[in-house]
Amino acid sequence: ELYDSEEQKPEEQIRQKKMEPKRKKKKRTKKPLLDQKDRDPNRCIYFHKNKNRWCNQIKITTSEYCLHHASEKELEEHLEKKGKERIPCPLDPTHSIYKKNLNQHLKVCPKLLHINKKEEEYYESHLNTGGIIGFQNVNRIQELQKACDILKGEKKDITTTNENRKIHKKPQSMSPLAYIKSKYTVKEWKEKVNMLLLTYDTILKDAGLENGIEERILFVDEAKAHYKEENVALNKHLSQQASIIGQLKEHHCHSKECGYVEMGAGKAELSYMIYSTLNHHKQGSLPLPIDYLLIDRAAFKQKKDSQILYSHPQLSKKDKPMAHQSLLQRLRMDIRHLRMDGLKRYKHPKSNSVITSKHLCGVATDLTLSSLHHWEHPKMAKGMFIALCCHYLCTWEDYTNHAFLETYHIDSPEMFELIRVCTSWALIGDNNSTKHTPYLDFLSKEERVEFGWKCKRIFDLGRMMYLRSQGYHSYLVKYIDSNISPENVMLIAVPK
Repeated sequence: ELYDSEEQKPEEQIRQKKMEPKRKKKKRTKKPLLDQKDRDPNRCIYFHKNKNRWCNQIKITTSEYCLHHASEKELEEHLEKKGKERIPCPLDPTHSIYKKNLNQHLKVCPKLLHINKKEEEYYESHLNTGGIIGFQNVNRIQELQKACDILKGEKKDITTTNENRKIHKKPQSMSPLAYIKSKYTVKEWKEKVNMLLLTYDTILKDAGLENGIEERILFVDEAKAHYKEENVALNKHLSQQASIIGQLKEHHCHSKECGYVEMGAGKAELSYMIYSTLNHHKQGSLPLPIDYLLIDRAAFKQKKDSQILYSHPQLSKKDKPMAHQSLLQRLRMDIRHLRMDGLKRYKHPKSNSVITSKHLCGVATDLTLSSLHHWEHPKMAKGMFIALCCHYLCTWEDYTNHAFLETYHIDSPEMFELIRVCTSWALIGDNNSTKHTPYLDFLSKEERVEFGWKCKRIFDLGRMMYLRSQGYHSYLVKYIDSNISPENVMLIAVPK
């Protein structure tokens, strides 16, 4: 009788099967060790002392040893003889190539893309680096730059940075408590906290925000079609995108007449949502009357670019390459090198470009604001809508509004670093919150979290005041509920 599963067999058969003795595995008999004379002459002569046996790999032509055990000189001779000699890439010495493939590699090397960008009008090395727009005294700038280098423990010139290295590095990760202990006594730390709390209240009053940042949650109905009940994480992202588009709509920046620039675009999910809500192909007219510029220094898989371009029902295969050139452009580059008016589509003073971003990290926000200063027509942007994030990645040398910080006595890299480090308290409190230490005893965990948020807002209010000084009507809003995303503040700027 056959049974579909073991559970259906009679209990006696199962019991008998379990009682059967297991078969013993046969022990492998070791082969006797051969003398070198009796071995295959084509095998490596290296002897493994730990394993007590000869190497069994085939030896190379220029040596009595294999590839693993031959000397460097013998290995180089072997590779050269085989035509497999490796040399450093002339364009980027950080990787090597086969010498015989040199001419072919020079045509396809990834570094070639970055070299070609330098010849483009939209590329200007370190154009937006150094957020020093607020200063008027050049000597003061140089002093602060030197102080910043000393603080970091390294001395480098930002204009002569090695291009083979990553240009903006992550600030050194150190817990707030560890940093505070290394820099201040308990008394000095308490004085700094009280000073920053008073500074925050003064900044709010001067900015006309005595009642705090306004909550303005706006959704567009067109985004509901993308929601999925079973995917909670996806819906959180969609809710944020829908609210960002709601802010665009309120300021008349959600239109087919606008061109959209997404900074730190990633997979271009925000631009795709803007495209979907505008519903371009509803009328079935060609060509699509809108363009997108996507900027990110990293490469991503599963991008939405193709869905933006090729979802038009009347686009033929011949039209698609033309659509790619006229409708969407993705630049893989650092924002610090971007000159917006170097792009043909943004040379016209009435380009109606709208700058958007969802969670633009730290220093990238400051670089974006600095890039506005270098536009040929300063008020080319019809609007700017940036959901802020990752303040712990901000840097003193790239922060946009140093003049604002100086006004409130935050005039040194040490003070800036203290605020930057403490921003991490906003989301995690402190990993050492259970430890009793004089540095934390006078602040409860809730107070540390609140202090972290205030440190974040000091940076954001400085950015807001900078945009106001550039002729924009700028303010901060809470665009989404904190349960969906704790980083729920957006920087909005529109021309007056």
